[in-house]
Amino acid sequence: MPYIHDGDDHNSISLVSRKLHELDRITRKQVTVHVHYLRNPSRLSQRFPNIESLTLIGLLSEFYELQFRISQWIRELTVSFKSLKELVIHDMCVDDEDLELLGKHVYCNQLRIFCFEDYHGEVDIYGNRLHELALHNKISPCRLSKLGDAFRHAVNLEDSGWACFDEDDEYVDFNFPPNLRCLGLYNLSATSYPFVLPLVTQLTELNLQFPYPFDPECHCFLIERCPNLEVLHTEESCGDRGLQVIGQFCKKLSKLTYCGYVRATHVGLIALAEGCLNLENLDVTLLNISNEALECIGTHLKNLGDFRITLFKVDGIKDLPLDNGIRALLNGCNKLEKLDIRLCSGGLTDIGLGYIGKYSHNLKYLFLKNIGESDAGLVELSKGCPKLRKLEMRSCPFNKQSIAAYVFNIRSLRYLRVFYEFGDLVSTRPDFGVSPTV
Repeated sequence: MPYIHDGDDHNSISLVSRKLHELDRITRKQVTVHVHYLRNPSRLSQRFPNIESLTLIGLLSEFYELQFRISQWIRELTVSFKSLKELVIHDMCVDDEDLELLGKHVYCNQLRIFCFEDYHGEVDIYGNRLHELALHNKISPCRLSKLGDAFRHAVNLEDSGWACFDEDDEYVDFNFPPNLRCLGLYNLSATSYPFVLPLVTQLTELNLQFPYPFDPECHCFLIERCPNLEVLHTEESCGDRGLQVIGQFCKKLSKLTYCGYVRATHVGLIALAEGCLNLENLDVTLLNISNEALECIGTHLKNLGDFRITLFKVDGIKDLPLDNGIRALLNGCNKLEKLDIRLCSGGLTDIGLGYIGKYSHNLKYLFLKNIGESDAGLVELSKGCPKLRKLEMRSCPFNKQSIAAYVFNIRSLRYLRVFYEFGDLVSTRPDFGVSPTV
């Protein structure tokens, strides 16, 4: 089924008839597995024997303890997944022995992408068969002065990963590869601009980190000259002005992470929403928020599918609760599948929770912090969210009995997690027995 790309659509079609079920079995190329749902890897290989891309997602506790080991999956990969070309691992324990087994097997010859994400630990990784190897999906910043010779030969390089400018180094005859599209920079200063400015009009992805103290003008000066950016991750070094600059000059932006020193407010968020109409993914940390800003997002960001907002300040917020703003946002952003809202106490009432349930028609993931007033809000939330699969909560005023009732009300829910000070409550399909993890 080459014209169907959405996993949910694949699943629905495979239920229509045995013929379509078999067709899906032999043609499915990409699968994402949450291993706490599927403990037996052989079931996956029997169901989809021709997988080319596999993502394995484990479970990470609040204290960064990995809950699942990958060994049994590696053993199955070396036996059954003969067409595998891409393997991505999230939040799972990986040992040197696992990688050695994978690297020695004949099927590893076809593996071209091997990526660890959210990995907490150290492993020794060897082998020359991998075209791309990413640890934590990024490389710790290295000095650009050490990469000059490599860059001179890497004329086709498009993604450089992380690098940093060091004022003590020499950059005589240094140049970035001419075809660079994705760039990650640390410790950018005005003295570095002669090396970066020749690239800015061709960059589609930019990742910036600034050490403290920083110069906010450097941040804005650079972004003003990047009209073709589609992805931007940056520490918000100049508050509302930074968001205003992004909204004015980065019209093609589809993904923005704007977190760090936390100076921005609803004023900058409004300017961003009015300027970057193509945003699909937005992660922003603010000092202040308003209903107007959320309403503006609902009015302008019609393609928004993933929205995370963190309110850094816990007091002095005047325009609360945000019930009407959340309703307007959900009404306007019909494509929203992931919603992560971390507010202060009183930020969203039980009425607001009811709005989330009523208007979140396509929501699959929901994270709530300091949300709601009582169990009544959770009950209202449970009446909606028909596609919700994963719910996480922190510092919300709900008792365990109401949480259990909510779980059984949402038929689509597969995973529930409640964060507490001394451990978590985790519950997954099929049994939904609420169990503590520490």
